[in-house]
Amino acid sequence: MPTILEVEPELVSKIQPLARERGVSVDVYLRELMDQKETESERSNGLSSQERVHMLRGWASGRSTNTPVLSDEPLAAKASTEIVAKDVLRKKDRSNADLGTATAHQPLLYK
Repeated sequence: MPTILEVEPELVSKIQPLARERGVSVDVYLRELMDQKETESERSNGLSSQERVHMLRGWASGRSTNTPVLSDEPLAAKASTEIVAKDVLRKKDRSNADLGTATAHQPLLYK
């Protein structure tokens, strides 16, 4: 016995042309989509989507909720140190340039 489903007009306007393009009714087109999705689910480890959700939830429930949050403070400190070191090198390069000596970052220019 057929069942009538209420579907938004935007969805109908998308499904009907796709079904026509394949040369089938909307009913057949939707059935083919369902079969295709079931086949894709079976291919992914042989488990249905419900089984995968169940397994994921089981795995998650076994995890501790007391895991400490990692601080980004050490990373910020390292970045600050690198910025200061680069600034010191730039100042050293400038002072060496004033003296007319070569540095790793600036070749010696003869006047």
